[in-house]
Amino acid sequence: MDRNKKIYYFVQCAADSNVGLIGLACLLASCMLLASGFFLFKNTAYFDDSFIYLHMAANIVEQGTARYFPIVDSSLLLSSSPLRLLTLVPGFFVLDIFNIPLRTIESARFAFLCSGFVAFLCFVPFWKNRLQLYLFTGAVFFLMGTSLDSIFLMEGGVLFFSLFTLVKLLTERSENYFVIGIAIILVGLSRPEIGAISVVSVLLMCMNDRRAIVQLVLGILFAFSIYWALMLALGVYPIPSTIWSKQITGKLKLFSDKNLIEVLPLSIAHIMGFSWPWVGWGFIALPAVFSLSLARGAVPILSAVVLLLIVAISMPGNFVWYSENFLIALFALSVVVVVESYRRGMVKVASMLGVVILVAFLLTLHENFGKNKIYPWNENSPGYLAYKEVGSGSIDNGRFIIRRYSNEPVRLRMCEIGLVSYFSGPNAWIYDVCGLVQIGNLKGASQSWLRYIYPSSFVETGDDQLMRFKDNNTTPVIDVWALRNKEEALGAVGKCKFVDEIFCINEYKR
Repeated sequence: MDRNKKIYYFVQCAADSNVGLIGLACLLASCMLLASGFFLFKNTAYFDDSFIYLHMAANIVEQGTARYFPIVDSSLLLSSSPLRLLTLVPGFFVLDIFNIPLRTIESARFAFLCSGFVAFLCFVPFWKNRLQLYLFTGAVFFLMGTSLDSIFLMEGGVLFFSLFTLVKLLTERSENYFVIGIAIILVGLSRPEIGAISVVSVLLMCMNDRRAIVQLVLGILFAFSIYWALMLALGVYPIPSTIWSKQITGKLKLFSDKNLIEVLPLSIAHIMGFSWPWVGWGFIALPAVFSLSLARGAVPILSAVVLLLIVAISMPGNFVWYSENFLIALFALSVVVVVESYRRGMVKVASMLGVVILVAFLLTLHENFGKNKIYPWNENSPGYLAYKEVGSGSIDNGRFIIRRYSNEPVRLRMCEIGLVSYFSGPNAWIYDVCGLVQIGNLKGASQSWLRYIYPSSFVETGDDQLMRFKDNNTTPVIDVWALRNKEEALGAVGKCKFVDEIFCINEYKR
C-alpha cells in the first residue's frame, strides 16, 4: 500500500463513527476513574446539607418514605432538589441488598459517588441520536466532579445534565416540544428557581407557535404528574417546603448578612482562581453580551441572565453550592449562544465565545482539581466529630444520650441537623432551631405568601411536634452547638451550662 493510500485509509478509520465512539468511551472511562479515585480515597470535604439529602435517601430505603422524621408524621419534603434526592437512592439500595450498614461515612461516600453515575445514566434516553456528544458531555461532567463540590455532594450533577439536555434539545431544533417539556421539569426538579427560568425562556422562544406551546405544556404536566404520584407514594407533599423556608431565612438573613447577588461575582472569580469581582461579573455578562449578535434570538438568553440575577437577590449568600449551580447555568447559556452563533454562520463570534468558555473551564479545573475545600463539616473536623458523636448516641423515639454530658436520655434542639440526622437513623427527631424541618420556628413564616401553596398544617413549630411524644413532660430538651476550635470553646464559657472542647449545651425544657 503506497503512502497516499495509507493516509487515506487512516483518515477513513479516524472518521468512522465506531472509532470515535470507542475513543470517547475511553475518555469517559478515564474521567470516571479519576472522579471515583478522588472521591473515594481523597475527598474529605462535606456540607451538612449533603447529609440532609443522605438522611432522606436512607429513609426511603429503610422505611419506604422520604419524610425527614417519620416518627412525627410530618409530610414536608426537605429536598430543594427532588431529582438529586432520587439519584442517591440506588447507591443505598445496592448497599442494603448486601446488608451493608447505610449510616456510615463509607456508605455516604459510596452513595455520593453513585449519584453521579445514576444521573449520567438517567439522561441517556434524551441523547440516543447524539451518543458521541453525550459521552463527551459525561467526560466533562466527571472532570467537573473533581472540581465543584456541588456535582456529587449537592444538586450540581442533576442540574448539569438536565440543563445540557435542554440545551441539546433546543439547539438541535427539536420539534418534539412534549419531550422538551419533560426536560424542563427535570431542570425544575434539579433546582426549582432555575426550572422556572427555563420555562420563561422556552416560552419566549416559541411564543408564536401555538402548537409548540400546547405540546410543551402537555409535556410539563405529564412529567410533573408522574413526579407528583411518586412523592405521594413516598409520603411527602410534592412541592419542596425548602422553597418556603429558604425564602424566609434569606429575608431574615439568618445564615448570612449577604445575599447571593452580593457574593456571586467574587465566588465565580475564586472558582477560576482570581480575586477580582469583575472577573465574575464578566462571566455573568458573557452569554448576554455575545447573544446580542443573535438579534431576536437574544431575548431568551437575556431574560434568563436577568432572571438569574433577580433570583440571586433573594437567596442567601453563604451556601457555596448556590454559586457553583449558577456557574453551571451560565456555562449552559454560553454554550447555547455558541451553537446558535455557529448555526447562523457567525463563526468568529462562536469561536471567540467558545475559546472563552474553554479557558474558563480549564481555569476551573486548574484551580480546583482534586482539592479538598475547607468546610466546618469536613471529615474528622471538630464539627464533624461532634455531630457524629451526637448522632451515634440516638437510642429510640427521637431521644439521645450524650455520654460526656449526661447518661439521661434527652431530645435535641439544633440548627445544623444533617450529620446528626444521618448518623441517628430513621427514628431520629430534632427540634430545628433554624426552621428547615419545622417552618413555624421561623419568624414571619405564617405571613409569607408562599404559605398558600402548602397545607395549613405545615406551619407547625418544634414545640408543636414535641407535644406528640408521650414522654414530652419527662424527657429534657437541650440546645446543642458544636465548637470548632479552642477560641469558640473559650468564648462559650459562661454562656453555656455545659462546655467542653467540642460541645456547648444549655437546657431548653426540663
